[in-house]
Amino acid sequence: PHVVHVAAPDMLGHSAVRWAAEVGACSVCSYHTAFDTYLQYYRVSLLTSPLRHLLSGFYQLCDVVAVPTYAAAEHLHSIGVPGEKMGFFPRGVNRTLYSPEMRDEQYRRDIFGVKDKELVILWVARIVREKGLASFVKTIQALDALADSGKDPEIPPFRVVIAGDGPDLEWVRSDLQRLDNVVILGHTGGANLAKTYAAGDIFFFPSKTEVIPNNLIEAMASGLPVVTDDVGVNRAIVQDEVSGIIVKNTEPIPGDVTNYVNALVRLMKDRKLAERMSRAAVESTVGLTWERTFGSLLHAYDRCRPGLPYARHIPYDKLDKPELYPTNSDATEEVRDVIVDADAPDNSLLYRISKGITGGYVKSLEIA
Repeated sequence: PHVVHVAAPDMLGHSAVRWAAEVGACSVCSYHTAFDTYLQYYRVSLLTSPLRHLLSGFYQLCDVVAVPTYAAAEHLHSIGVPGEKMGFFPRGVNRTLYSPEMRDEQYRRDIFGVKDKELVILWVARIVREKGLASFVKTIQALDALADSGKDPEIPPFRVVIAGDGPDLEWVRSDLQRLDNVVILGHTGGANLAKTYAAGDIFFFPSKTEVIPNNLIEAMASGLPVVTDDVGVNRAIVQDEVSGIIVKNTEPIPGDVTNYVNALVRLMKDRKLAERMSRAAVESTVGLTWERTFGSLLHAYDRCRPGLPYARHIPYDKLDKPELYPTNSDATEEVRDVIVDADAPDNSLLYRISKGITGGYVKSLEIA
């Protein structure tokens, strides 16, 4: 084979990369999961440094490391992966499927049990603790207590909908069972997943561990303003005070959730703000197509050479040997071909996740 594509840094992945080197094939390794950030949620933080050493060693064996955002490239570089190995591969979203047009009031009533003017706070993700699950549960409990207390009578009635399955589902069910406004859908997929997104009003996802949170992108394409945590990849996707609210200064497990509650209450009470953020969220996903994603990946397959640096669209300050690159990345033309979309707006996710990869927003480049 010319190329071996490896998706995970497990035993099979290590074997595949070493085998590729033995047969003279080029190894392309996708970076999907920041496993080193998970350990704090399982009370084994002491293993973080050894795990980062193992992850760094694996990705250093790869000829090309496919990163979905600039924030992901920064994290890998911080644990010792040379910038020369990295290539930028933005993710896509099906904007026909994930769209505000999928909103169905009957679906909200029949599946969510929405009554009158209830707002829907939505979670869509695997039900696992590293997704910020404890923060989510504690926030919903605090929000419900605040609404019941009558201290803020302007808080509108709301319903919490949880779509997803996972090993911590029963824990969530147990902790939230006393709340009569919580609906747990379990696994949801296909057209029903798209309807579920569009039937929400606010997407709340307090995860600190994502490499590329597809659920944030799908929720934004569906027209939901987002409340999420202040970590690099979330900042790359959600433009604070434009397409959502970035919540700062929160503890991971789960700590003080006051800032989360305040952000949710703000969007619940100020519907004009929520509507403005909804429009911006939809607009920001323009240009984030799967055609572009696969075009970028095919480019990597075509250009990958065993043992040679790649560094496509990675900035000088993340290159360990910048002298190898008289111009930043392969060529401005390639950036145009793969990344730039003349129809995408300035606040487009496509430009935000690539900020820094070409020294600034990609739109600053000349468009042929």
